[in-house]
Amino acid sequence: MKKIRTLTAILIGSAAILCLAITSCNKGDRGPEGPAGTNGTNGVSNIQTSTLTTTNANWTYVASSKSYTANITYAAVTSSVVDKGTVQVFMGGPSGTWVALPYSYGIEQILYSYRTGEVWLEYTYSDNTVPPIPSGLTFKIVVIPPGMVKPNVNVHDYSELKQAYGIVD
Repeated sequence: MKKIRTLTAILIGSAAILCLAITSCNKGDRGPEGPAGTNGTNGVSNIQTSTLTTTNANWTYVASSKSYTANITYAAVTSSVVDKGTVQVFMGGPSGTWVALPYSYGIEQILYSYRTGEVWLEYTYSDNTVPPIPSGLTFKIVVIPPGMVKPNVNVHDYSELKQAYGIVD
């Protein structure tokens, strides 16, 4: 009999707590809607661009490959960009155009690669002769993080990148 009373007391107590929990938690009335926020600025969120002109001091001669390399420290090239984003490099061309790297004209070649925190440029001649120091070249680096990569955008065409991502020069 004592077990039945204890069991009954537990059931009644649990039911009372459940009823209180269900009926006592009422949400208040919903207040009026706040004013609309302002529109954000058009342009690029998270897309990093940088333009630089090289000098003799930027380039290091590499005898084993008969080339010059320039190492550009660029913090926007994160490990997630390396894994799933993209880095594009363009060289300033005639009439203000940007030519995508890698670039090849005659025997002249300009290549690039990147890794976390760095963009590497390489200037070489395809005939295995020593090129002159490539001072005075202008480059534009565009870093697109993974969440911003858009399908069907030709990343080797700066004009298309500029339009697709709202890049402002």
